[in-house]
Amino acid sequence: MVQHFRDWVVRIAPGLWPVVTLLIGIYVGGTVTSRNQRKQWVLDNKRNEFRELISAITRTVTLVANLPQGAGPEERKAAGDAELTAIAMINDRIFIAREMAELNVLNRWHKMMPGLVNRSQGSEDFDKLKEDLINTAMKLYE
Repeated sequence: MVQHFRDWVVRIAPGLWPVVTLLIGIYVGGTVTSRNQRKQWVLDNKRNEFRELISAITRTVTLVANLPQGAGPEERKAAGDAELTAIAMINDRIFIAREMAELNVLNRWHKMMPGLVNRSQGSEDFDKLKEDLINTAMKLYE
């Protein structure tokens, strides 16, 4: 019985080898493709988060820096709402959280805003923060 089984395996093995190698190739190709698609998906999400963050902080800084001295309650509320939105965006980034921590974005933001509100300073700090964010986002694609 064992000899009969060995003879059978020896007869069909050469015919099965191409099928086995094809299946292995399909599996490896699928794994590599899946990994590459996931990498690209993460990079796309990081790019979108950077874009949203830069837009939000730019909008806030523009509103706060251009707020007239005698601004009314509606204008002040709009600037305050924009600042809350920017802080929320700084805090809720998922894909770029590590980069945000490395750049110390939240602390830099909190140090920068009083100078913008008082018109004493802050625009240089904002320019540097924005430049750092853009440079970090661009490094993702190197």
